[in-house]
Amino acid sequence: MTLGNISRKVAKRVGSTLLLVLLLSGCAARGENGVSEASSVPTLDALGQKDRSVQIQQQIRDIVPERVVNMEVNDLPEIGERPATLLRCQAGAEVASVGSGEGIPVYYSGTFALGLKSDVHGDDLLMRIDDQIRDFSGWEQAIYTHENASGTHKWFTDDGFMVLIDVTELDRGDGLQLSVNVTSPCFIPENPYKAGDKI
Repeated sequence: MTLGNISRKVAKRVGSTLLLVLLLSGCAARGENGVSEASSVPTLDALGQKDRSVQIQQQIRDIVPERVVNMEVNDLPEIGERPATLLRCQAGAEVASVGSGEGIPVYYSGTFALGLKSDVHGDDLLMRIDDQIRDFSGWEQAIYTHENASGTHKWFTDDGFMVLIDVTELDRGDGLQLSVNVTSPCFIPENPYKAGDKI
């Protein structure tokens, strides 16, 4: 199996993780009916939100033991290297009526993935990462209590970023990969950025 084939599989898995983010993430600042309230969403620098996501991703990457990483399958882009789209926090009627994308609450979501060695036990690795994160000041873990709880480990930083960490099997049993996704809280991007832009 070539590195290119494995990289495509890892990239496909990263896409699946992004879909999971869209399903799990609820942007902050929601009213009683679940619709984002633009008046309570801060206006922020989009590149600053990206930089913070990249910083958190790197913080997680730094606590992953090198001995578990399969360097032969890790020819993916560096953290923060691949542009990500500023996605709308919600698509309610009042947002859909604004065609330009300006003034619409968005979030930035950055992801990285690592191929893991064949002898790595995913649950053990996630527990080790969780143990390290517990030392991070102000981070809170979301605990699932129902029977069908997701295997994804979910954390929130003290500044509202959501961190999803998962170990999944690659297609056709070609090993495991660690996926980490870091999503900002909702914000209205300062000019020149708007919903739909890639940064």
